[in-house]
Amino acid sequence: PELSPPFCSEFYSGWWTGWGTAHMANKTGAQAEQDLAHMLALGFSVNVYMGHGGTNFGFWGGANTVKDGDPESFVAMVTSYDYSAPVTEWGAHSLGPDGNDKFNGMRAVIRAHTRVQPPPEPARTPSAAYGDVLLPW
Repeated sequence: PELSPPFCSEFYSGWWTGWGTAHMANKTGAQAEQDLAHMLALGFSVNVYMGHGGTNFGFWGGANTVKDGDPESFVAMVTSYDYSAPVTEWGAHSLGPDGNDKFNGMRAVIRAHTRVQPPPEPARTPSAAYGDVLLPW
């Protein structure tokens, strides 16, 4: 261990939320910035997980059951794999529950610790409405 470089392989700026859960496990923007700044100040390399939120493909969100074959024990999982990432699954900046912009905040922390000006942010892809999705059940 003493010879290993300091590395955070999965720095979470939030967490996923179960379907129907009243509470979203979401780190504030300020806390994400503070945690990232602390690791960078100690010389850590950091992998932000998830840097960009995503979605499971189709209806492959998955589910859990308490008892096999018992439809009453079916627990659907959310289809979002967003994890309150600095960039949402639709390409916008993520806001923590404190209203702080996680993308801009974490970008500023990285800039302060590396003293490197990041490239301009790319333009967002326009959103589109696909209409209703009818399910057969």
